[in-house]
Amino acid sequence: MRKFILMGLIACTVAVASAQNSDHKWSIGLFGGKTEYNGDLGNAFIKFDKAFYPFGAISINRYLNPSFDLGVYSSYGEYGYKKTPDRRFFGEKFDVSLLLTYKLSNGYIFKEDALVTPYISAGVGMAHYHGNRVWNGRDYIIPVGGGLKLNITNWFALQYQLLYNFTSHDKRDHQPTNGHNEQYAAHSVGFVFSFGKMRDQDKDGVKDKYDLCPTVPGVVALKGCPDTDGDGIADADDKCPNEAGTVENQGCPDRDGDGIIDSEDRCPDAAGPAALKGCPDRDGDGVADIDDRCPDTPGLVRFQGCPDTDGDGVPDIDDRCPNEAGPASNNGCPVAVQPNKEEHPLPPNIQFELNKADLKKESFKTLDNVVKKLNENPEYGATIYGYTDITGNDNINNPLSESRAKAVRDYLIKKGIAADRITTLGKGSENPVADNATRKGRILNRRSEIFLVF
Repeated sequence: MRKFILMGLIACTVAVASAQNSDHKWSIGLFGGKTEYNGDLGNAFIKFDKAFYPFGAISINRYLNPSFDLGVYSSYGEYGYKKTPDRRFFGEKFDVSLLLTYKLSNGYIFKEDALVTPYISAGVGMAHYHGNRVWNGRDYIIPVGGGLKLNITNWFALQYQLLYNFTSHDKRDHQPTNGHNEQYAAHSVGFVFSFGKMRDQDKDGVKDKYDLCPTVPGVVALKGCPDTDGDGIADADDKCPNEAGTVENQGCPDRDGDGIIDSEDRCPDAAGPAALKGCPDRDGDGVADIDDRCPDTPGLVRFQGCPDTDGDGVPDIDDRCPNEAGPASNNGCPVAVQPNKEEHPLPPNIQFELNKADLKKESFKTLDNVVKKLNENPEYGATIYGYTDITGNDNINNPLSESRAKAVRDYLIKKGIAADRITTLGKGSENPVADNATRKGRILNRRSEIFLVF
């Protein structure tokens, strides 16, 4: 009895305890209980009037997986039964068993972290009996049973267990063999202490159980997840994991503080509105300063932020006469009216390559005739109109037609005609001379026309 008291005192002095789990794979149990005999003399199962036969026990268990544990269970104590003064036996018993335990709190039946954990066990073992009133010897035993574990903390549990042991012998109670081998039940209650080092596979100081990124080294403050740029935002949640930023910008920097992250800001060092992708607009005309040819004067988007005071389609910055309307061919200045002069067209045989202002060689003969006529009549002038086919839009065709008219002008000047005798004007795809729906028609529409003025 003193042995059992000592074992109880040891259990009470343990300050830290746990319930066995995947983080604490080993456990030791300390128990006290009673043995109940079932044999030739009778059955003491769940009976307390046939004497009380106490024992102490210890178990060592190893966690295998959420469903199974494997362990060794051993007990030592009194064993006996008292029916009448002449029909009784008494001795001491030591047994040891290898038990496989199936846990119902395995994530399939009940939660793994359940407060109460039921289980069933079975195994094999040996028992040794000795004393003056028991048949001394050794038996093979097969224990089966189960129990309940109350998980107080992650390291400590209370446990009740019942094992029913089938034995291989029929004489421990001094009764003749009659085919009824002795059996006994063992009720036990005690403490289970779990221990073992918690796993930290990425070695970042955060145990896997609490690590949100268990395979990648991280920082404790972010529950084990990495923060490459050190801005306090885990890489998985950081839109810019290699650049320090703010929580408001999901980890991305915003150097100019305009609310647009640097990677999406065309002007990351100068604050500007989102509509202009973070670029400033000093004159407020809707054109970002970096795209504005006139950043300090409000203008029009189509003129890259420059005004067109006279509305002639030539922005003031390029207009030699910004307060008087005039064609682009005359640099925005009005063309002088010469009421006594008339225009006489020449054959439209001046043609160009597709999408180019390059004269075709077959146009040279016509141009040379124009040069000849102008040289013969020095009082004549020439007005040159450039045209395109309908391919493309006005933003392409209008400048191209002007370039074609100027190409003819340059040819005439090169041949000796004075520049002040020549006026050019681009007409885009206006006034087609052939059907733009056909290839031949489009070739004819890519042209320049010359009018002699006198």
